[in-house]
Amino acid sequence: MGEKGKHTPYYELLEALESGCCALCYLGEQAARRYLQSLLYEGVTDVGVRQHVRAAKGFCRRHAWQARAEGGALGIAIMYRDVVADVLAALESACYEAVPVRRRLREWADRSLPTAATRGVVQALEGKEQCPVCAAQQRAEAMYCELLLEHIGDEAIARALQRGRGLCLSHLRQVLARVRTEEAFEAIVLAARSSFRRLLGELEEMIRRHDHRFIQELGPYGDAWLKALAQVSGERAGSESSLG
Repeated sequence: MGEKGKHTPYYELLEALESGCCALCYLGEQAARRYLQSLLYEGVTDVGVRQHVRAAKGFCRRHAWQARAEGGALGIAIMYRDVVADVLAALESACYEAVPVRRRLREWADRSLPTAATRGVVQALEGKEQCPVCAAQQRAEAMYCELLLEHIGDEAIARALQRGRGLCLSHLRQVLARVRTEEAFEAIVLAARSSFRRLLGELEEMIRRHDHRFIQELGPYGDAWLKALAQVSGERAGSESSLG
């Protein structure tokens, strides 16, 4: 704990804001990684946790392969045994259901319509809950979002928000949706304007320097396109940032 009223999450947020990435993307990813590690090595003995993974039909694709990178082969095997057993049970009881002729004709006329005859098995194969790692990540992002707004008047936070790359578009929307005061709104929007104005300038300079007359002069603008991807669409999952 640091200054009065400022706990570890505050300093984590401050450090992330000063980095070269979206702070909420980074902090959410870190929370997801910690949760996944805990789940793989400790959560397999928790019936409630395993039931959540089972109801979700396993992890989403992104977190499934992140789980592989984290190791924990036995933990994955134990949790996915339940999921695979459920999938097999659904397939073994699956049948092609009879449907009215009118419905079948509509499906043939409109190929975008889902097949009513397979609705039962499709529903049985769907996850009933969200990927548990996604849920943990979203909880962390929401917590840090509220923390940012709580300390938006703090000089260190405001300075870091102005100097860093700023929030990605998705997290900018999330923060603005939770703003409760005009002062907080002005602080967030002012920092975002500065960040996106700087990014636009870098993109324009990168594009200009790709002209055959300046192709050797890309210099620091060569990665502007990567910055744009991260700032508009969010940081790449599992990517390294300046925080390591």
